[in-house]
Amino acid sequence: SSEESRQHQRHPVRWRAALIRAGGNHIIKGVTLEVSKGGAGLYCDEQLPTGTQCRLILEIPGNSIGSKTHLQQDCVVVHSSLIGQVSKFRTGIKFKALTPENEKILAKFLPEPRHMALAIKQAAPPLR
Repeated sequence: SSEESRQHQRHPVRWRAALIRAGGNHIIKGVTLEVSKGGAGLYCDEQLPTGTQCRLILEIPGNSIGSKTHLQQDCVVVHSSLIGQVSKFRTGIKFKALTPENEKILAKFLPEPRHMALAIKQAAPPLR
């Protein structure tokens, strides 16, 4: 099942997000529901077809007031469906290979229990 194939812990966070289709400049605004090191779930204003290649831009609030970190990451849409009550599209995206910089940012803002991190490292050596 998809639950078993998820090796990254999901963190419920509400961050402002934007998706831009590969090769385009039209911005689709959204907000994250959850983020992991492997992808994210968000509410978007528009539907993106499954398989759409896009760039995600996240605005991550910092610890001090007014400080923000921006993360840009290439990704692919894995699902998108209309949620009637909120008139938004519940969209799942999978990150392509994370840059070391983005890994650092996510590690900083998505604290992971040490035993989880160790279990993941031992289970699967990183592909290089």
